[in-house]
Amino acid sequence: MPKKQTFTSELEQMKVGEAKEYPAAKCTSARSMASTLSFRFNRKYTTEIDKTRRIVIVKRIQ
Repeated sequence: MPKKQTFTSELEQMKVGEAKEYPAAKCTSARSMASTLSFRFNRKYTTEIDKTRRIVIVKRIQ
């Protein structure tokens, strides 16, 4: 059985320009990890909420 990916591992593997979508229930966790990884690895992520689709989008911009 393959190991489940975590926010940390998914965001660490992202290339510049890539985006990931997460359900609204994971909004706080996704935003927190994006902020933490920005600091730890000197990267930049943006987060955006799509209220109609009920998702949060995390995008790596640097």
